[in-house]
Amino acid sequence: MNSELGPSAAGSQRYLQEVQRLPTSCARSVAVRTDPDGILLAVAQLAVDIPGQTPGMHAGNSNIDAPLFRWSDGRFVASGLLPLPGGENVEFFRIGERRFVAGASLRTGSGPYEMNVFSPIHEWIDDRCVPLQTFPTFGAKQWRHFSIDARHFLALAQGVDMHGLVALHPRTSCVFEWDGRAFRELQAFPGRWGYGWCAFELDGRHFLAYADHLDRSVIYRWEGTRFEEFQIFPGGGGRAFTFFHAAGRSWLAFANLQRGTTLYCWDGTEFVARQQLGGPGARALSVVAGESGLYLINANFIQGTPVNPQRVPDSQLYRWDGQRFELSETFPTSAATDVAAFEADGMRYVIVANSLDPELRFRTDTVVYRFLG
Repeated sequence: MNSELGPSAAGSQRYLQEVQRLPTSCARSVAVRTDPDGILLAVAQLAVDIPGQTPGMHAGNSNIDAPLFRWSDGRFVASGLLPLPGGENVEFFRIGERRFVAGASLRTGSGPYEMNVFSPIHEWIDDRCVPLQTFPTFGAKQWRHFSIDARHFLALAQGVDMHGLVALHPRTSCVFEWDGRAFRELQAFPGRWGYGWCAFELDGRHFLAYADHLDRSVIYRWEGTRFEEFQIFPGGGGRAFTFFHAAGRSWLAFANLQRGTTLYCWDGTEFVARQQLGGPGARALSVVAGESGLYLINANFIQGTPVNPQRVPDSQLYRWDGQRFELSETFPTSAATDVAAFEADGMRYVIVANSLDPELRFRTDTVVYRFLG
């Protein structure tokens, strides 16, 4: 167990109270589904440590699954596995009364590794995952479901550009549309190393923000039949976007691994930078509505390079003061990769996925916190 993930040092007000640790390995994403059957958590895992192998981000055995946990009596209990080798992301979603789960696989194998992988979609039927569709992917990072009017879409962020890797599967990020029986490709997007999506509606228009690690990140606007380029964020390092409303205005936060998180405000024409939050290492974001206001969790991953990474040992919780975010607390994490919030039994909770310990080994707990904001 990673002792560095203990409770934060005492302060005037602590908003995150640790309640449970889940034994995971190189957790890359956390997804929560809440429906009449209860609360279900899925944790995508990239790899497990190989005994005797020199630890590193490109090491380990990726022929593993994503553990599932059900909420019971105020805690999560193990509830099976979702087949997902080299897991980077799990996305729960619904279309009408039908329930689905999509998984993004980055790679398979234990060295050498294969980035040309089939990423699956399952339908949840009678408490079982039934295979529905598989997609040929290359270094898949994330699925995001969204809808426009009565149309349903799945956006896939993918791609890797490293020496020696050959794409045999489609390598560009793309959007698929549901035709009633399956998802069919609608549009491909430029970009060599896609990481994440954020769909939102603003002033009666639909937008889709795309984060890319090597190339520019872009906001696209829906034009009825396809997405067209709307606003560009130059440079690489893109990891995640999140959209929210506050103080009667619309805001977009952008996590960039190289430059930290930037808060943008909509001026009626475009998003304008207003505030810098944290430093390099930003990987994931979550806006949490608490009883005493609005909060933003900024989860930090690594600095440096994948060959020589420096694990970022903490993340931040910010509180909205009416015009901007103010730092409320810094809490210990261990190369955090994702954060999710949910409500249960009249209380709010936050889950943080951690991926590397101080020695760059994969066995690091995913942590569940009670949120007291």
